[in-house]
Parts: sequence; structure tokens; C-alpha cells
Amino acid sequence: MPLDVPAGLAYFAVAFTARSGSNHLCNCLAENGLGMPSEYFQYPTGVTNEVWYRELGVATDDFPGYLRALLAAKVRNGLFGMKLGWDHMNVLVEEARLRGEAVDDLADLFPGIRFVYLYRRDKVEQAISLWRAAHSGRWTSLDGPPLEPPEYDFLGIRHYLDSLLVDDYLWRDFLGTRDGATYLAYEDFVADPAGRLVELSRFLDGRSRRLRRSSVRLGTTFEVQRDLRSAELKDRFMDDSRHIGVSHHWEGRHREFQIWSAFFEGAAWRED
Repeated sequence: MPLDVPAGLAYFAVAFTARSGSNHLCNCLAENGLGMPSEYFQYPTGVTNEVWYRELGVATDDFPGYLRALLAAKVRNGLFGMKLGWDHMNVLVEEARLRGEAVDDLADLFPGIRFVYLYRRDKVEQAISLWRAAHSGRWTSLDGPPLEPPEYDFLGIRHYLDSLLVDDYLWRDFLGTRDGATYLAYEDFVADPAGRLVELSRFLDGRSRRLRRSSVRLGTTFEVQRDLRSAELKDRFMDDSRHIGVSHHWEGRHREFQIWSAFFEGAAWRED
């Protein structure tokens, strides 16, 4: 069954890396009539994002029906927005190909799509946030009360830092070759959310939905999860990072340092 994408809509994607404040941004966009962006294209399709299929009354194995239902129900002021991680975009394009669509790029599926790349300047804080969320299961402030963070793990945090840096590189490489993309630092957004939302309204669809600062609504259901423990973890991680190769710094933690050496110097991850 073909994927019929209606004409006349303006499409946009909030491109993100994990723990960049994308839920908060999408909530603010929706509050101000700039589409209804959310993470509709998690995968496996119909499994991880089953809640959206159920809400829209679509069978979980009916991807074309799901896409049609989204484009009917999740549009506001002529804007259809989505929130995409790098892997989500690849899966979405692949789903279209599996349906026989001649799709090489997201723009082939959503004509004229624009991208808002949301990123964090402080990648270490971002990695710590991701490490804590992955180990606690508390991804947003709506997921119950704050939990005790796991025991500090230098290599665990470094793993997430490396992953975030790769995704950031991929998004910048992809968006740097195309028109219709803007970049928004999380730190700039939280410093002046009204100003940034006004700018985004002009970028996304200035013809019909140009916000005024005085009319911007800033209500959101999400709260900042960063706390004093986050700062303590960052200080410790940075101290360890500055002392890679200084053997006495790792006294009592030789196994941790040996794992680092085996992986990054001995190529222990490679099968010979």
C-alpha cells in the first residue's frame, strides 16, 4: 500500500541527540501552535511506539495506515512535526522503502521538510544525564520521583559520551549539505525560550504562524533533572579524564584502567 503524504502541509523534524531537552522543546512548540511534534517513529515500528498506534486506532502492523492517521490527527496550523534521532530517521526511510516507495532521503517522503537540530554544547553533562537515565529508567521528570543514581562508572559515562559525539557528527554532516536547517543550542533555548520560539516560528512557517514574544506560552510538563549530584559526577569524570595514563591516579582502580587500555590501546574489541 503506498504511503500517501498529503500536499499542502509544512513538514519539520526536531533532530536531536539523547538528553538534549527535545521533549521540553517539542512541548513548547505544541503549546504555541507550531505543530504537535513528538517521537512518533521509535522502533521496532508498532512495538516501541505502540502507544501512538493505539491512540490513533491503527493496527500495529499497519505502517501506511499509521502514517496516514498521524498526518490527519497530529497537524496543527498546517504544520506536521516529528522528533527524530539519527537512527529513527534511518528506520523511517527504510520503512518507506519496504513499502515500495522510491525514497532515498526524508525529503522524498516529506517534501520541503525543514530540520531544527537541537544540541547541547556541554557534551559531558549530556553524557552524564544519559548514563543516569539509562541506568535508572527515569527518562523524564514524569517517570516517578527522583531515584538514587548508580555508582560512578568512568567508562560507562565515557561510552555514552562517545556515542553522543558520533551522533552529533552525523547530524551536522547530514544537515550541513542541505537547505532548510537551523541549529539551536539547548543552553540558548533555556536562557531565552520566548525569543528562540519566535525565531523558530519564522523559520518553520512564517507565513501563517509568526509568534510575538508577548504571546508566547512557556508552560511545560517537564522539569529539569540536573542536580548537585550531576555536578559532582561531572567534576569526577573530568578529573579522571585529565589523568588518563597517570598510573598513581588510578590506584585501587587498576581493573578499570586496564579495561580502558585493553579497549583503546590493545584493540580488545576486535576479533582476529
